Amino acid sequence: MSGNAGARIFALAAAREGRSAETAPRRSDGHRLGNHGNRAHTLTRTKTITDLKDVLAITGKVTSADKAAVARAAGVTARTVNRWWAAELNRQVQAAHRHAATTTAPIVLPRHLYRYAEPNKVQLTPDEIAFVARHTTIRAALDKFRADPTHRLSNYGLSTLYTAYANVAAPVRAGARYGASAGRKIEATFPLTGRDGVNESWSIDEYDLKVTADHYGLQVEPKVLIVRDRCSGLPLSYVVLPRAATGTDTGVVLAAAAIGYTVTHPDDPGREVRVTGVARHLTSDQGGSFLGETGAAAARRLGIGLTPVPSHQPQANGDHEVMHQSLLRHLADGPGSRRGWTDRAGNRLHHGVLPYDTVLAEVETWFLTHINTPYTSGPRRGRTRLQEYADHLEAGTVFRGHDLSAADEGDVAPEVGTRKYDPTRGIAWQNRYWLSPQLASAANPGQTVHLRQLLNPDVLYAYDAQGRFLGLLTPRDDADLADIEAVHRDRVARERFVKDRVAHPRAQAAQVDAARAQAEVAERLADAAAQEDPWTPASARLAVGNVSVDLTTGEVLPADVSNLDDEDAVANTLADMFNPRPVRDVGGDHDAP
Repeated sequence: MSGNAGARIFALAAAREGRSAETAPRRSDGHRLGNHGNRAHTLTRTKTITDLKDVLAITGKVTSADKAAVARAAGVTARTVNRWWAAELNRQVQAAHRHAATTTAPIVLPRHLYRYAEPNKVQLTPDEIAFVARHTTIRAALDKFRADPTHRLSNYGLSTLYTAYANVAAPVRAGARYGASAGRKIEATFPLTGRDGVNESWSIDEYDLKVTADHYGLQVEPKVLIVRDRCSGLPLSYVVLPRAATGTDTGVVLAAAAIGYTVTHPDDPGREVRVTGVARHLTSDQGGSFLGETGAAAARRLGIGLTPVPSHQPQANGDHEVMHQSLLRHLADGPGSRRGWTDRAGNRLHHGVLPYDTVLAEVETWFLTHINTPYTSGPRRGRTRLQEYADHLEAGTVFRGHDLSAADEGDVAPEVGTRKYDPTRGIAWQNRYWLSPQLASAANPGQTVHLRQLLNPDVLYAYDAQGRFLGLLTPRDDADLADIEAVHRDRVARERFVKDRVAHPRAQAAQVDAARAQAEVAERLADAAAQEDPWTPASARLAVGNVSVDLTTGEVLPADVSNLDDEDAVANTLADMFNPRPVRDVGGDHDAP
């Protein structure tokens, strides 16, 4: 390393000995300021990092053995060297990003920095996927990637490369190894897949509206998340977001697409078309909002399979991108736009800021317009997307999946608040009262109910604190007479059940326990009195509630067989037993007890 012309020379021994002599800021009481856990000298850290840079310049990479060697030379642990080296690489990445912000040239990082710039976003290109498919084992192909110092994947670890290859859809891997026909047999993202029937396949994607909007005082760049049927091209649901989409948003828009909507039949105004159903599989890119833990769990809960498109191949979901172009034309170069309208110098002009409600209204207008927009080319030319959907419904070319329950829908809905259950008025939420027959029969008065909601503002899903589904809530003002009668009927049934099956048995058990306790006390008192007075009633019973107790034996008997129906007789008997008569004086000198 010392032969490198650009290397600096450090006296490592002097650095070790000079630890205590290092000049450092101190407090008024003489104690050092700074990181007390890092006791290594600054020269030691600089020398270690410089040695690793020399190794990187000579061999093109830094291995764990190199880090262990410099750690032994510096007298520190390998963990400390790993922390120093990671901090140095992050510093280089930040410096590269700051440099990119000052120039229009694309940023090009050194190969060894890519793993630190995007450690979780490694995607294999089609050529790399085909290269792996030509080898007998995956490990053989990955070893060749890492053995070639000029390859972009040479600095990645085996676990990262295995993860990147596992993220490639199974149909794509099969197609690369065995041919396109093999990939199509297992439902690869072939352009025609899912176009044989309605709800056979959906597509989902997120699109930047390229406008600036005012959202509660903040300037945001709205995004839209759209679900589309691939067979008819009909958009099924959408949600406008002031931020990037998450897995929760994916679950909401998928559930809304499964619930669907009702529109007038395009060919017969006297009929209606119900757009609803659950898809067989979902085509999407490899975004985290679709393939992440939350998004994948939501699709799995709804019973929809995931079919991601391969990396760097947006044409595999090209029909969805074409739909985005129509949305782009709808919002083209207007107020609030972040595109077009440049001055003579090429600088982009400021187009102002749109109200967020205006963005919502514009997207809704585009949605209603697009479902009735006819195709301009191809075999479906002149037919609208809604007409194509209706034709497939009448022809029966529809994927008949399972039906979603209210609990299935609510499980993917985000929580919007909690309320106390009032058995008289229902749930108070957003200045309205909400009713539910299921909630009336399942919730206790005053119980905390967790509310969830999808895109429909007139439907709430009620859950308890443990996440159990309680019922579907609708506004009381919109409820019909049958719903209100059902609520009262369920409430009365619940009260009757609690009274007959819970309250009465508990009251009977409490009476029996009280009678037994009194009998036990009376028996003990009677035994104590018998030891002092030979007079003891032959038989006495005490009536308590619906039962009677034999005071001599402690046996509990029904009231109808008791021979002491007179309360005065019971009182006199107890008075004679618990207050013994005085013994007559027959001439003795002793005192009466």
